[in-house]
Amino acid sequence: MLLIALIISFSNIACLIIGLKIRDGKEIKISSPVEMIKEHKENKEIKQEEHQKQKALETMLYNIEIYDGTEEGQRDIEKY
Repeated sequence: MLLIALIISFSNIACLIIGLKIRDGKEIKISSPVEMIKEHKENKEIKQEEHQKQKALETMLYNIEIYDGTEEGQRDIEKY
C-alpha cells in the first residue's frame, strides 16, 4: 500500500513538472543516464575552474591590500 502511494506521489510530481514546462513553451528533453553523467562532469569541471579563478582573484586582492612596497606578506597566485 505504501509503495503504491509513493508511486502515485512521484508520478504526480513528474506530471506537474512536465506540465509546467509545456505551459512555458520549453522543450521537454529526456536524457539518458550517460548524457546526464557527462553533463554533470562538465558542470563540475566548470565549477572547479570558476572556483580556482575566484581563489586567484581573492589572492590578488589580498596582495593589493597588504602591499607596502616590498614582497613581504605577499601570497603566490595559483595558475588556473
